[in-house]
Amino acid sequence: MFLRPILRATGATDLRRPGRHRPLLLFDDDGKVYFLSNGNGCMSICEIDIRTGEKLAPTRPSWRGTGGRYPEAPHLYKIDGMYYMMIAEGGTEYGHMETIARSASPTDRGSLRPATLS
Repeated sequence: MFLRPILRATGATDLRRPGRHRPLLLFDDDGKVYFLSNGNGCMSICEIDIRTGEKLAPTRPSWRGTGGRYPEAPHLYKIDGMYYMMIAEGGTEYGHMETIARSASPTDRGSLRPATLS
């Protein structure tokens, strides 16, 4: 499986393990590859070497969401030079929502801010 060495290097042991919902890879246009996952109510990100799965930087907390319960399943997109992280919040019950934050950097902790429509 392609992700096994990456999961091992980043500390995730299984795609099905609770607290590690659907890890995601972002292939950035500058050649960097980022591994996103979630656990303990926070999205996490690290840069990896896609050939070996080794981490090139420590895993860093990224975004806790907007306050909804059970934030999970991060997706990261780059659009017009800005990074947009979309996550699910609220679980599978009343209050489920998708929330989006944006930043100029995928790894600058605390720079992700909820995106607003203009």
